[in-house]
Amino acid sequence: MKFPITLRPAAPADAEFVDWLTGTVMSDYVIQTWSSIEARAEYFARNRFDPATTKIIQLAGRDIGCLSLVQDEQSVTVDNIQLLPELQRMGIGRALLEVLVRQCHEHGKRAKLQLLRVNPSRRLYERLGFELYGEDSERLYMQTSGPQSSV
Repeated sequence: MKFPITLRPAAPADAEFVDWLTGTVMSDYVIQTWSSIEARAEYFARNRFDPATTKIIQLAGRDIGCLSLVQDEQSVTVDNIQLLPELQRMGIGRALLEVLVRQCHEHGKRAKLQLLRVNPSRRLYERLGFELYGEDSERLYMQTSGPQSSV
């Protein structure tokens, strides 16, 4: 499915939208993962908007989500990818991640991410070539196998 999706750099004015989106998209998973209000608050505090790593996802010029990436020499880590609830399960996130994985491989890097154990997105990530490389009581850590060598 083709979408007129673009990414634009985030600006400080996007903080309210991104923090609202994080709360909206992640609340159910956070509640399932942590029983204490303090632990839940800590999750949201750690995942507050950071304009240095965030891009705003737009559909036909409308802000519909955010993508936060952290890069180093060997990898690009998807810190967050979130879409408005009414636009989830339409292939937008998948399309963005397919491009990211392809670009990582072209640049000799791995794509990495982490997700809460209760998040059903694991199946999508596995279909995109992410494999489990670590886990703890709350999270799964996944990465692609790295660039494919051409023979």
